Amino acid sequence: MSDTDTPVKTTTPLSGYHRRPARRENIDATHVDKGLPAGEYLRRFWQPLIVASALSDVAVSVDLLGEKLVVFRDKSGRLGLLDRHCSHRGTSLEFGLIRERGIQCCYHGWHYDVDGRILEIPGAPDGDNFKDTMCHGAYPVQEYKGIVFAYLGPPDRIPVFPIYDFMEFPDQDMVPVAWDSPCNWVQVRENTQDPMHVSFLHTMFGTPQFGPWSYDIPLMTWCETPIGQVTVAARHTHGHLYARVNELILPNFSRVPDLPPLGVNDRPTLTRGGGLSLWVVPRDNVNSTMIGWFHFTADMDAAARDKVWKMTSLGQSCDRPYKERQRYPGDWDAWTSQGAIAIQANENLRQTDGGVALFRGQLRKGIRAVQKGAEPKGLVRGQNTPIRSYAGNFLEPAPSGLGGDAATAALRDYSERVKTQLFVEDTPAAVAAEPAD
Repeated sequence: MSDTDTPVKTTTPLSGYHRRPARRENIDATHVDKGLPAGEYLRRFWQPLIVASALSDVAVSVDLLGEKLVVFRDKSGRLGLLDRHCSHRGTSLEFGLIRERGIQCCYHGWHYDVDGRILEIPGAPDGDNFKDTMCHGAYPVQEYKGIVFAYLGPPDRIPVFPIYDFMEFPDQDMVPVAWDSPCNWVQVRENTQDPMHVSFLHTMFGTPQFGPWSYDIPLMTWCETPIGQVTVAARHTHGHLYARVNELILPNFSRVPDLPPLGVNDRPTLTRGGGLSLWVVPRDNVNSTMIGWFHFTADMDAAARDKVWKMTSLGQSCDRPYKERQRYPGDWDAWTSQGAIAIQANENLRQTDGGVALFRGQLRKGIRAVQKGAEPKGLVRGQNTPIRSYAGNFLEPAPSGLGGDAATAALRDYSERVKTQLFVEDTPAAVAAEPAD
């Protein structure tokens, strides 16, 4: 059987011998090295690199999109992101000496500026201009609200750094967070667009992680937005119609709203503050990092913030004993156990996987757009104001006496009204839309 064979499924019990799974992953989407389809696509966007508080008086070794790099802040306060290995003989600059201007290799003293220019080659004879004939590999970086971002794409195609409305909401504190996973970025990114898993992974193992509203299976719908997609999970709970709208901003950014104060609203309410915003960044083909912010509203005291932090961060890493994770698994256990790179050909997507299927289609379109030399959907050009986003919570009193098909119809109608409210409030965004196939 070759790596490209179609999987063979069994149709009778106890016939596992006859099953033949596919063995080759979707390389176009999962492999992120320079020159490969997904690698070139992701390189068209700014990507978070590291939480700024991790920088000190030494360089930090980082991987991003399969590239081995070092990031540092020189003594004049400028950020630098350079190829990890010295252009002289390959010693790692993670052991370099940070200078007032740039960094100096520990082995032979080659001195680099933050933009890759060679400032000095010790021992060079008078008149030797070799340092002026080349530059060390370097990339643009910038810091925003405690996170350092990098752009690894073509220098002549660099977009503006995108500011979304939820990144500029008043009366909020944005606390950086990062969690690592030893698996491919795609299977981690798909998690937020899969509302079905909340009713099982976060609910059926003892006490529901996110509260009693998550017991039942929601009515799920999804649709594209100008910058990506949303999934709408609608439920009847506490005498209310409740719709939770998760958002994916292409290519690898998500907005997950906080939990609403159920049972206290007497009118439709869109909760935009609080929650999480997270990129899933490929370090390489088999390692990824979720990095972004907790969004705490200013009126939350320390105890409330600590409660939200503990509730939300549970299961996002392997920081618990293995047996405990077996008895009470989290997101990390679900997506890493799919394998280093999940093989999509072996999956059996159903109706409840619409958000996942939509993302995969959007990913293919974005990759093809870059291959054609076009702008992929979601890329920001000429931004003047914060870009409108779409995640949030909706809540309104439910009609009394509903049951069965009438209750389902009420949820479906409510989901459509929620999406209407989202898009009625929409304003034009300076983002690209990829051409039709």
